[in-house]
Amino acid sequence: MVAVACVANTHGRKLLISDLLYRVKLHGADPEFVGICLRSPWSRYEIESSIRTDAGQTLKIRSDDLKNLVVPNATMEVQVEAKQAWHEINDITYRLFRTLQLQIDLLREHRQALITAAVTGELDVPVVAA
Repeated sequence: MVAVACVANTHGRKLLISDLLYRVKLHGADPEFVGICLRSPWSRYEIESSIRTDAGQTLKIRSDDLKNLVVPNATMEVQVEAKQAWHEINDITYRLFRTLQLQIDLLREHRQALITAAVTGELDVPVVAA
């Protein structure tokens, strides 16, 4: 995807970035809060409607388009609370996803075992009269 927001924790190191990446300096905003806002469905829609291609068909977004993206003007306290709530919801969603994925995997194994048992004759499959 083009223009996916993330927070790079460099721990004070000065790193080089690709010319296809933008570094945004924030003043008075929590970087993680801004990243969450920029990954929201509304921001993704705005970003995707601004994507352009160059002659080599590389998808890009202009810095002016990024500057025009709207991020809520919230106090630092509200930003921290929103970020914490997002993390809690994200953690719950991830645990639910993992639980469902494990259940799906177990059901697939059970299905395959039933098919194998039916084919090898270990399972009596009743014949339905037409």
